[in-house]
Amino acid sequence: MIKHYNITILNESSTPGFRFAIMEKAYRLSITGYVRRKKSGGVFIEAEGEEENLNTFLQWCKKGPLGIVILEVTYSEGEIKGYKSFDIQH
Repeated sequence: MIKHYNITILNESSTPGFRFAIMEKAYRLSITGYVRRKKSGGVFIEAEGEEENLNTFLQWCKKGPLGIVILEVTYSEGEIKGYKSFDIQH
């Protein structure tokens, strides 16, 4: 079943390539949506996909890519918006 998660990740510092790593992982798991940097630090993600893939993605978000220190991850389910791809918003 397709679900929608709103995910907020607070990481230790603004690391170059973090949003790209998130986008790459989303592509590998057939997840659509977007990631954007938050003004207050960290990133915000809207992710849609099969529930199993979203849960795998969420677990990856809690670890992050190599070299990233994740401080906190929060998420909530949201309304499906029908994204066609996964993008980095600027």
